Amino acid sequence: MFSTKKNKAQIEFTHPEDIWKEMPVERNGIIHNLPLFQCGDTITGIVRLSVPSTKTHHTGIYMMLIGSIEKNKKKPFFFMELIQELAPEGNLQESQTFKFEFKNVQVKYESYNGFQVRLRYFVRLKMTQGQTNYHKDSEFWMIPPFSPPTVDTSVIKEIGIQDMVHIQVEYLRSKFHLRDVVIGRILFLLSRIKLEKIILGVIKREISGKTIKSQKIETFEILDGSPDKGDSIPIRLFLEQFPLTPTFNKVQKKFSVRYFLNLLLIDEQGKRYVTESEIFLYRNFTPKNVKIIRKVDQEK
Repeated sequence: MFSTKKNKAQIEFTHPEDIWKEMPVERNGIIHNLPLFQCGDTITGIVRLSVPSTKTHHTGIYMMLIGSIEKNKKKPFFFMELIQELAPEGNLQESQTFKFEFKNVQVKYESYNGFQVRLRYFVRLKMTQGQTNYHKDSEFWMIPPFSPPTVDTSVIKEIGIQDMVHIQVEYLRSKFHLRDVVIGRILFLLSRIKLEKIILGVIKREISGKTIKSQKIETFEILDGSPDKGDSIPIRLFLEQFPLTPTFNKVQKKFSVRYFLNLLLIDEQGKRYVTESEIFLYRNFTPKNVKIIRKVDQEK
């Protein structure tokens, strides 16, 4: 790290209109409010660097903007790296302030905070003294362009259980934005056994290499009792109430995040029958839990 008994640095993001957004992110039970930027934003800030009163020689001071994928304790993978020189080789004495600016920053991926994988963006102050590199990081949250899919199709699945039950599950669409509503129905074509319950759930799967971590986001009981042949049960699921992220598909060949609608049928003997349908999630709005910060409010 940069901060030592001799060298100390502070990084502060600046906002031309004195108003900005922050994204609350939970890690290890602690909420971190990260500055929020969107694709195409210009990211600016100030670095305050303190060194001993004696002259400190360096071979260069740089600010880097980095996109990183971190998997457990493995070495981070940098998929994006922008560099700006703050000062050429020379001497520093006592305190000094530098400004940095990265114009029109373009990103493809949204920041992600998962079970075993993190996709992070941060700026890194780097100063080289001899054979030693000092650095200090400051993280921010990034959102790529909103890009709704152009093609969508309905999902129809049929479940047959030994000529005892035959049902058809239909969802009108397979792609949804994070505040969308899943609409569908369950049609009973044949029903010769008694079903006790039908439960609909949302499943999240984070895939990294050969490791798959699954999380049951939520479940809902949509039927309590045994339906008859010809019965149709409507499905209406509001996604906004869940802590969902967009779908990530083989990001830099490092990880994926996929979502599924899980339909569980339980008969009177406790036997379980499951069918899953994958859905594609995308963002078309700024996250609802974002905080709007004004400099005037902070000074009160």
